[in-house]
Amino acid sequence: IVAPCDVTKTEQIKAAVETAEKEFGRIDRSILFPMADHLDFAIRRIQNGEQISNPLTEDIRVMFYKEYKIAENIRHILKDKKQIEQIFINALKNESLDVKVESLMKMDKTFEPQTFMTNAKNIFESVFRAFYAKDIKSIKQNVSDTVYHEFENSISELDKSKESITAEIVRFKTITIKDISLLKKKASVFVEFVSEQTASLKNSEGKVLKGDDNQIETMTDVWCFSKDLTKKNPDWILEKTIEC
Repeated sequence: IVAPCDVTKTEQIKAAVETAEKEFGRIDRSILFPMADHLDFAIRRIQNGEQISNPLTEDIRVMFYKEYKIAENIRHILKDKKQIEQIFINALKNESLDVKVESLMKMDKTFEPQTFMTNAKNIFESVFRAFYAKDIKSIKQNVSDTVYHEFENSISELDKSKESITAEIVRFKTITIKDISLLKKKASVFVEFVSEQTASLKNSEGKVLKGDDNQIETMTDVWCFSKDLTKKNPDWILEKTIEC
C-alpha cells in the first residue's frame, strides 16, 4: 500500500523535471511520483523537527555539479509556493564554495569538477607510489619545485638513517574540494583526501620500528593544486601539502 502524496508536490517535481530537461533533454516521467513521495516525506520529517542531512552532499555537489545545481531548483520552487525552504539548509552552508566553483569555471573554460577530482586522485596515487619507491623524478612534472625538494630531502634523510618506509593505499573513503582560491592569474584548489592506508618504518635489517603493514589506519591529507590561468597548459600541479 502506497501512502497518498500531496498533489502539489507532484506539480512541483514536474516543474523541477521540466527545468532539468532544458539542460539534459528528455527525462523519464515515471520518476515523478517516487520523487514527489520522497519530497513529501522529507517535508513531513522537517515539520516534525527532524534534522535531515546527507554525508555525501559535498561529494555529490562536486562530482555531479550540473545535476546538483538543477536539483537545487526545487528549493526555489518550494519558496515560491511558500513551503519549507529549510529542506536544502545543509547544502546552502556551502553556497560560498559553489560560487567559487562557478567563478573558476568562468575563468578557466577547461575546468570541470568531476574530471578535476578524477585527475587529483590519480596524481595523489602517483605521487604516493613514487615517493615511497624513491622514484620522485617520475612525478616531477606534477609537483611544484618546493614540493619536489621537500620530497627529495625526506628521501635523503631516510637514506642517511638507512631506514625505509613501506606504505599502501587500501582505499579512499572521501575526496572533497574544501576551498578554492582565485587570483587574477592563478587558481588554487584545496582537496582533502581521506584514505585508509597501511605503513611501517623499517631499519636496514628489515625490523619494524614503527607502524604495522597489517594495520589499517585512516589518514587525512589536504593537498593544494594550482594552475597558471595565463597559460594554455590545462594541467594542475601539486603546489603544497598541508598537515592535518
